[in-house]
Amino acid sequence: LMDGHIVSPDPFPRPVAEIAMRLGLISSVLEIGSGVSPISRLALNHNIPVTTVDNSPAVINDLIARYPADQYPLLTPVLAEAGQFLKSLEDQRYSLINLGIPYELNPEFMAISGAQLAEKADFMLLQSGRPGLANMDHDIANGAN
Repeated sequence: LMDGHIVSPDPFPRPVAEIAMRLGLISSVLEIGSGVSPISRLALNHNIPVTTVDNSPAVINDLIARYPADQYPLLTPVLAEAGQFLKSLEDQRYSLINLGIPYELNPEFMAISGAQLAEKADFMLLQSGRPGLANMDHDIANGAN
């Protein structure tokens, strides 16, 4: 943890985020790169609003189908390019921004949007894009043991 930003290539952010949620340090989550990660699922389980942004209509439609608004009223899926969405926020801040895209494989996004992300978050998690970890997060989010 450095200045409120956690950078980790391993699964430790999940228990850290859960502790922060239990302590009341997280009151809103922005997830960039949708799929509803384990972090966002934790937030929803703690009645914390989650906005999840993805530029893929297929991903957003899948989220809407898997997480119906009447059952998940605190989840707001947004179809948008992340950089444009960040620019539209103006003064909006989030307790936690969970960057669920492979940031190390997409340095252009971080070069352009990194400062905006830091300005909009009290805490920020950068999830690894390494395939093994991404697959593990996907399996956890979908209920696999």
